[in-house]
Amino acid sequence: MGLTLRGWQALAILAVTTLAAPGRAQVASNASIDVSVVSHSIPRTGFRLNDQINYADCRDGDVISFPLTLTNRGSYQLEAWTSVSGVDCGLTQSRTGQLPTPCWKLFSATPGMNLLIVSVHVRDILAGFFTDLSSVAPGALISGTGIEACTDGQPLSFVTPFNVTFLLVDPSDASMQAEASWSGTFKISGPQPPNGLGLVKGDGALDAHFFYSGNTGADVTLNGYQFYCDPPPNVAVDAGTAPDGGALDCADSLTTTTLVPGQVPDGLEYNQCATADRNATSAKITDLANGIPYRVAMAAVDTYSNIGPLSMIACGMPLRSDQEVKACSFSPRPVHSSLGWFGLVASGCWLGRRRNRRTSRGKR
Repeated sequence: MGLTLRGWQALAILAVTTLAAPGRAQVASNASIDVSVVSHSIPRTGFRLNDQINYADCRDGDVISFPLTLTNRGSYQLEAWTSVSGVDCGLTQSRTGQLPTPCWKLFSATPGMNLLIVSVHVRDILAGFFTDLSSVAPGALISGTGIEACTDGQPLSFVTPFNVTFLLVDPSDASMQAEASWSGTFKISGPQPPNGLGLVKGDGALDAHFFYSGNTGADVTLNGYQFYCDPPPNVAVDAGTAPDGGALDCADSLTTTTLVPGQVPDGLEYNQCATADRNATSAKITDLANGIPYRVAMAAVDTYSNIGPLSMIACGMPLRSDQEVKACSFSPRPVHSSLGWFGLVASGCWLGRRRNRRTSRGKR
């Protein structure tokens, strides 16, 4: 059961084909299960729906509560099972490991009432997708899964549908007597960032322009962008001293201990300084101090509220319009398809320096 997520998706197709064949026993029982609206211990925020699980849910230990109503439960066993969508956990073969795409058990108890709430940990739901369960016997209860179930860095556009299925099972022969299912999806890695980022100076502000090249922006759940600044806006800072003894500027270094390309900025140490929507190609960063070099990186955000890894770092120094343009920085080097835009910006910076130098010489 230690398959990769791609393996699960491939086997799901096989499972749907397999399960289309006869194999479900006829149920004579009049027992039934009804699932009401579920709730999460971690509230849904942003664009995330009640049936969506993201990386933060797994990392922070979200628990889903399922209100159930049982009818004619008799002495049947109540069980909760999880599977990739398309697998019928009501089939005995799915619960005993006889099919290539099995179900894994999350809960088992003999109910003492008709109305109850079953709580299931998100990590246990994801365990069968990301954790090596080869040592777990078919039908064994999966509980208390650790942080290893929250594997991130999965391929782009990996929205994975799953089911949580509740069964009333006859303990004498393990036959299913009643069934109810809840469907959800999970995505636990954010989109890749744009691979071109440029900054243009303004008075107390920087204009960030960005682009994707190739298919790196192909994540269908892309929902917007967040920008991070070092130092943060609205903070009094000193420009520092360059190795040559002059004022520090963007030409000296792009080094920053706060922003790390490729790292996911989900901690409080990151200073968010601007946002942009999914269709944007630029954003304005304001409330900056003139004459201070700012290091800027950006990350893409999806509809599951996952934040992707940071882009490469660019640097810009806001200046008043009557000051010399000292630095324009782009990161990484632009690809040929975008040379036109970056060439215009770079030439604008060079012409600005020439004009200011001529002006300063004429005043001498």
